[in-house]
Amino acid sequence: MIFDSIANMDLYFPAVPGLKKVKEILDSGVLKKAVPGQYSTDNPAVRYNVMAYTAKDSKSGIFEIHKKEIDIHILLKGAERMELIWRKPVTVKARYSAKKDAAFVTGKAALEYHAIPACFALFFPGEPHASAIRDGKSSEVSKVVFKILTRA
Repeated sequence: MIFDSIANMDLYFPAVPGLKKVKEILDSGVLKKAVPGQYSTDNPAVRYNVMAYTAKDSKSGIFEIHKKEIDIHILLKGAERMELIWRKPVTVKARYSAKKDAAFVTGKAALEYHAIPACFALFFPGEPHASAIRDGKSSEVSKVVFKILTRA
């Protein structure tokens, strides 16, 4: 996991080369006009989803894990809480789907992150995480989640 300011994202380019494309898209301003949906880029390893939703008042206790993709969560508007659990031990609630690159699990709490615009949260494959949890007075969230393919 990496949590940091978008202004510091270039520090992580050597470890996660796909972040260069993420930063390029962020700097382009295209997300200011983007409507919710799925988007591809000229880098076949990088895609992103723009979404708008009302954050939940409480956690569901269900966490997602990816095997092939890195998730980078960036709030465009609003605030939300994200929660993480330890990799092991976990209880599988939904088996891994290769099509969705996701499994869903429960487990022991490890960390809580309070997301705000201008920062990012990066989750590597195998790191169980949950998002869209209300944090503060406003529950209206606009967000982009970048996906960086690490292996086919």
